[in-house]
Amino acid sequence: MGCCYSTILFDFDGTLTPSLPLWVRAFQFAFEQFGISLTADQVISTCFYRAWEDIVAQFEVPSVANFARFVHTGLDDAFVGADLFAGVRSFLDECISCRISLGIVTSTRKELVTGFVAKQGIAEYFKTIVAAEDILKFKPDPEPVLLALDHLNSIPQETILIGDSHADMAAASAAGIHKGLFLPEEHSCFYNFDELRQHQPEIVFQEYSQLWIRLMDKQAAATDR
Repeated sequence: MGCCYSTILFDFDGTLTPSLPLWVRAFQFAFEQFGISLTADQVISTCFYRAWEDIVAQFEVPSVANFARFVHTGLDDAFVGADLFAGVRSFLDECISCRISLGIVTSTRKELVTGFVAKQGIAEYFKTIVAAEDILKFKPDPEPVLLALDHLNSIPQETILIGDSHADMAAASAAGIHKGLFLPEEHSCFYNFDELRQHQPEIVFQEYSQLWIRLMDKQAAATDR
């Protein structure tokens, strides 16, 4: 039985790699350069999914460029030991065996993403990587998703975005594609899972070992109709 999707797009941070704690560390490092100390909870509540300009204005940091540079430095250091979520590689193999087109859609710098997937030996799986430098508007705006669809010559109705955040789900909806919501238990300190489910994703899963089964169940249900 084939998959119900011809294209699968992935968010990067918190979806392919458990990097949300690494972002916390990177923000903490950046703030420390300006004599500001924040707890992990404070970073999550005030820095995640906000523009650099808004963060800098709130904490009266003197330079957006310097703050962003320190965050990127902290992130590069933190990513040295980063890995894939368990089951990602096996899932990608399943996709390739079914000739599903794969892409990454992220607001992270392309250099970090391409370096990571190369280190993990999965760069060849992805036909496109749309990253921060490629776009003017980040998720939840649909621009990066639409650009990936254009790169892959993909049909929106046959595409699903796998992500872990409100921004991912909203961007997928705005782009007219399906939503796959990844809810690993370790993300409970970053998100309200009940609120994420309100986006009504077509697929919800907690581990990658469940995702292919969810896709096959969806395909079977569609065939029965």
